[in-house]
Amino acid sequence: MARASDGSSAGAAPEARTEIPETISPNPLLRQPNVMHGISPAQRNYVLSIATHRHFDAGDVLFAQDDPHDRIYIIETGLVRAFYTSKAGDEITLAYWQAGDLVGAPLVFGGGYHTWSCRAVAETCTLALRGAELRTLVQELPVFAVNIIEALSFKVQWLSHFVQRLGTQDVTERLASLLETLGTLHGVVDEDGTITIGTPFTHEDLAAMVSASRPWITAALKGFQERGIIRTSKRKLILLRPDMLSEIASGARLTRRQNRSVASKTATGACSLEAESSTDP
Repeated sequence: MARASDGSSAGAAPEARTEIPETISPNPLLRQPNVMHGISPAQRNYVLSIATHRHFDAGDVLFAQDDPHDRIYIIETGLVRAFYTSKAGDEITLAYWQAGDLVGAPLVFGGGYHTWSCRAVAETCTLALRGAELRTLVQELPVFAVNIIEALSFKVQWLSHFVQRLGTQDVTERLASLLETLGTLHGVVDEDGTITIGTPFTHEDLAAMVSASRPWITAALKGFQERGIIRTSKRKLILLRPDMLSEIASGARLTRRQNRSVASKTATGACSLEAESSTDP
């Protein structure tokens, strides 16, 4: 359940949990710029004195689609899923946001309604800023204002890339691209060059991110395993050949016709899985 507490008094030292990592991914298209990057300790304390600390347990909703837009959140720790829900109730995942990321855009100064939802995937601590509070900070702290602009610019780029991927890549390419991105954002590179993703993304999560069915994802991952590209284990996904994922995502390894053939075979496997599951007791 979400819990809130007032920010500390001006100039007061924040608790240890307010420390936000300031590392930024070298690939600007894969990592949102950290909105707390580059500000001085005094400026950081000023932000913390204005913001409200809010804690969310896994499964808690930060805000829901169509809710009034009255604040933004800066993630201190944890992981947040942004998703859109259709009128039919289908969900499509837009992004996963982590420490240092801003959620609640684009109407950062308030007004209007949220066009998608955000839910905590893991225990998450945030700094919440209402529109008037954020306006004060961007007027008084130029570095913080630039960080907010860069974060919003990143979100525009990310959504543009997301739409382009849906429109120009087939499902096999989208899945390969997604695994490559998750490896960059959430993976740990091992000495042998493999990448281990420890964050527990379910088949349902992956399906929602590439606009596919869960049985299709299950069959596609099995196909990738048989080709030696990935390996799955309990609560882990290991990318054995990130280079092959990159080639598949770019369409270089398979022609579009070959990809359609792979997708067709995967769809057949998915149908078989559907049929098998329908006969389970």
